[in-house]
Amino acid sequence: MNPTLDTLDLVKSALGAPDDRIAKTINTGSGLVAYDLQAPAKNLYPVVTPIRNALPRVGGGTGTASNWRQVTAMTGSGFDAMGWVPEGQRSGQMSYTTATKSASYVTLGEEDAATYEAINAGRHLEDIQARMTFRLLQKLMLKEEMAVLGGNATLQLGTPPPRPCPLPGAAAHCPPPPIR
Repeated sequence: MNPTLDTLDLVKSALGAPDDRIAKTINTGSGLVAYDLQAPAKNLYPVVTPIRNALPRVGGGTGTASNWRQVTAMTGSGFDAMGWVPEGQRSGQMSYTTATKSASYVTLGEEDAATYEAINAGRHLEDIQARMTFRLLQKLMLKEEMAVLGGNATLQLGTPPPRPCPLPGAAAHCPPPPIR
C-alpha cells in the first residue's frame, strides 16, 4: 500500500466524476471572496469652523505678551444730559482714565503618531503621514474655533462687588445675595 499513489487515485476519481456537493461548498457566505477596500480612508467627520475661517491672519507681536493701553473712563464737562454750551463760550476739556493691560501669548496644539509598521502596512491604501498631518490640521482648526468662541475657560472669573440695597435705610427688605 502506497499512501501517495492511493491519494492520487482518490483525487483522480473525484475529478473524473465531479460532485455538486463539492462545487457548492464554497460560496460568498464563506468569506473567501475579494475585499473591496477603497483608498484612501473616508474622513466622515464634521470640520465646521466658520468664525475661525472668517478671521484675518495677521502676524503676531514679539516677546511673551501683547501689551496695550485701555481707556477705562472719560470725563467731560458738566452732565451728559446737558450738552448745551452758552453762546460765545466753550465746553470744558475732556479727561481720560487709562490702564495698562496685557495678554500673554498661548499655544494651541494637537499631536498624533504613526509607527513605521503602520506607515509600511498602509502604503498601498493611503499616505499615512500626509493624512495624519491633514487630520491634525483639521482637529487644530476645531480647537481654534472653540478658543475663539469660548476663550480661555481655565481662568476663573473674579468675584463681583456686593450689590448695594436699592432702598436706602431699608437693608432688612433687600433680598440676600445669591449663594455661591
